[in-house]
Amino acid sequence: TPEARALLDLFYRITGKYTLTGQHNYPDTKDRNSRFAAKYIGQTPAVWSTDMGFAEDGDTDSYLARPDIVKEAIRQHKKGAIVTICWHAVPPTADEPVTFQPRGPVAPDSLASVQGQLLDEQFKDVLTPGTKLYNRWAAQVDSVAVYLIKLQEANVPVLWRPYHEMNGDWFWWGGRVGENSTIDLYLQLYDRLVKHHKLNNLVWVWSVDRPSTPIRKFSNFYPGNDYLDILSLDVYGSDYNQAYYDSLIFLSKGKPLVLGEVG
Repeated sequence: TPEARALLDLFYRITGKYTLTGQHNYPDTKDRNSRFAAKYIGQTPAVWSTDMGFAEDGDTDSYLARPDIVKEAIRQHKKGAIVTICWHAVPPTADEPVTFQPRGPVAPDSLASVQGQLLDEQFKDVLTPGTKLYNRWAAQVDSVAVYLIKLQEANVPVLWRPYHEMNGDWFWWGGRVGENSTIDLYLQLYDRLVKHHKLNNLVWVWSVDRPSTPIRKFSNFYPGNDYLDILSLDVYGSDYNQAYYDSLIFLSKGKPLVLGEVG
């Protein structure tokens, strides 16, 4: 959309010149953290962040907050904020809601968590059209697309950061290379949202974590320049290694590079 192009152009224009700061807000809290940050720093963060949610009703990460997320995102856009949304997707082996961390092997369904791990055969089925797990995956994507479409209809561009920290193995979608890889899953999501749902208000933010092992090097998870608009890195513990920056700059071929999460 024109709005998404304008947003992406902003990042190109300010790269190396200005810094925009953002604040994440849990799905069921609207802009609580942003207001808290503004109180203490004297300025409202330029970027309003949230997640599509995965948890039960009453949890700050509740997936039932999605209608309110749309309303708040529209309100933030009208205020001049940049909207960014990530998505802790539920594994296709489970139904919403789930927990953040696995309940453990004694639970009725140890996969009922965004950090639950799929078997190799299950992950393959997620990537195979016509299988039960593919159909479940598509239905879950479609349930989120409903709200992204509402934002498109409201002319709200979104920095869309799905399957974040994909080079790590702590989320069910991450850490897979070779055949039936995390890249394949990312591309499948891209096709579902862009080609099937015709979502053009999304600025695609590819997200990785620090490459703590050789298998997690960024290039192993790079889907190609045609399938992302911005590259992002999550950094915790002040681990700002120059090599991370250099590697991402090499991959980016001039695309904007940002910090996705810090803390």
